[in-house]
Amino acid sequence: MISNNPGLKRFSPGATAHDMNVLRWIPVFLALVTFSSYGQEEREWRSRDGRTIVATGVRTTPDVVEIDRSGGTLLRIPYASLHPDDAAWALQNLEFSVNDQVELSAVTKSQAVNRFERATGDYAVRLDIYTIQGGVYRATGSATRIMEKVKESGRSVAVKVAPPVGGRQGGVVAVELYTIAGGGTSKRIAAVTAGVFAFKEGGSVVVLDTDVVEGFSGWTVLVRSLTSGRVIASTSSMHHFTDFVLAEAGGVVDLSESLEKVKDETIKAVAQLAAP
Repeated sequence: MISNNPGLKRFSPGATAHDMNVLRWIPVFLALVTFSSYGQEEREWRSRDGRTIVATGVRTTPDVVEIDRSGGTLLRIPYASLHPDDAAWALQNLEFSVNDQVELSAVTKSQAVNRFERATGDYAVRLDIYTIQGGVYRATGSATRIMEKVKESGRSVAVKVAPPVGGRQGGVVAVELYTIAGGGTSKRIAAVTAGVFAFKEGGSVVVLDTDVVEGFSGWTVLVRSLTSGRVIASTSSMHHFTDFVLAEAGGVVDLSESLEKVKDETIKAVAQLAAP
């Protein structure tokens, strides 16, 4: 389990999404939907209490094993309800996927401001020249550093990720928060905070912090699918920042390593269920 502020890694603009490593586990209950199988062979599945069913394995997710009974009825069975050997078999032999159908919203929750003075590197010089006996000139004076006032700003942003209206399944996505500084042609991505985030059926909120930077002008949140690496949702403090960030960050990235980490965590969690 992770807290509401999951300690997501902070990256420089050149960092990759491979480093994202935060995971929140969410409970999923048994559900029935209509589905067609992927062509796996039928096998016997056992529950922890000894019941059996013959069905075709379809896929695994961070929460359930999906099996297809004859007739196209998909059963979504939590790992805790399956015999440990069948749960382990499913994770080793079936496709692993995560739900990435989401709706996104984000709002500024708080503001951080630092004000200070710094030296510009220039000096104000006062120079006096006067004459003494014999026509020799001497100079006296003083030099004072020129200072400038500096303001650095940052934001705390509450990001909510939820299934679409009517959606009954949580999922796992990659969330990226971009700090934007400057304006016009001098706009730049100053920093990125990113991580893998699991959301519940009713939606989940994570609070992320931008970097505190000089010339802060806003933020943008991107949500990516772990399976395709594509941006599937976005929002910004100012609308025109979204296109700018998409152009700079790229529409598709390789998140296969992050997906593997989610699967590894699932395997570990299932193994703990099987422990005496």
